[in-house]
Amino acid sequence: MAREGDGGGVAPAALPPLCRPLATRGDKTTWSPSSAKCVLNVALDARFVEARRSDVDVASSRRTPSSSSSSVVVAPAGCRVSTSHVVALDGVIDDAMRDAFLRRITSDADADGDGEGGPAGPRWERRTADRNGASPTWGLTRDALRDIELEHSRNDDAFVEFHSRLQAMYPEWIVAHMPADALERAPTAEEDDGVDDDDDDDGGARERRYRCDAFVANAATRGDDFAWHLDADPSSFDPESAWVEAYGDYVNGEPGKPLFVSALVYLNAEWKPEVRSIHWFPYDRVGVVNAVP
Repeated sequence: MAREGDGGGVAPAALPPLCRPLATRGDKTTWSPSSAKCVLNVALDARFVEARRSDVDVASSRRTPSSSSSSVVVAPAGCRVSTSHVVALDGVIDDAMRDAFLRRITSDADADGDGEGGPAGPRWERRTADRNGASPTWGLTRDALRDIELEHSRNDDAFVEFHSRLQAMYPEWIVAHMPADALERAPTAEEDDGVDDDDDDDGGARERRYRCDAFVANAATRGDDFAWHLDADPSSFDPESAWVEAYGDYVNGEPGKPLFVSALVYLNAEWKPEVRSIHWFPYDRVGVVNAVP
């Protein structure tokens, strides 16, 4: 979301609807954005989408898309050009922060895992999937993710410092957590009666199409099958959700609307080229590109 003013704090009354800014140190962080190095910035998957606007405008229309190409693509009337972006930054996450994150999402019991059968701790479950029809992979339980979102992301030094660095890099924006509970239609009393969010599909009165959390932690094991996907796009949200009621139906990247961005943090101490990963992505101009952590 775009930040108004000179990059200072934003009063609660000035926040856009459903905005939950990150907990930061303000201007007290000793880290400087000049420490960050952009090693990859690629725009891909360009397409024409319907251009939509509603009464709520968070001033992100001040963003000016840039391109290394001199060609100009003119969208048909009522449409705009939409692209996905892959950006890799070095120098934002340091070793101490990476170790702190790893300690926070694991426990002593996790060390009993064999690296192929998945983590052994009770905080992990094999129910995470990145697309329809995909085999489930290991991820943190809903309770563990909520603990990170509601407690640690607000109070742990490593999280607060990371947030501070993100905000320092983009002072003209309000960097906020995705309000996951606002992306789906709230269940009616009849639908929600006696059904827990984590009930299995065959054990609950209603089936949840998906679960979208502000945080996700993956523990990849040998044989897991991952693929590129969109984490969240406003055009896919339930039309009766609080988000659509506040901002309307739009495709991510719409000028004047909140922009959804996924921040991927690699906790591995090293990443050998032979490991590859889903973050090797096809780019028809140069072949395959590796977004190195």
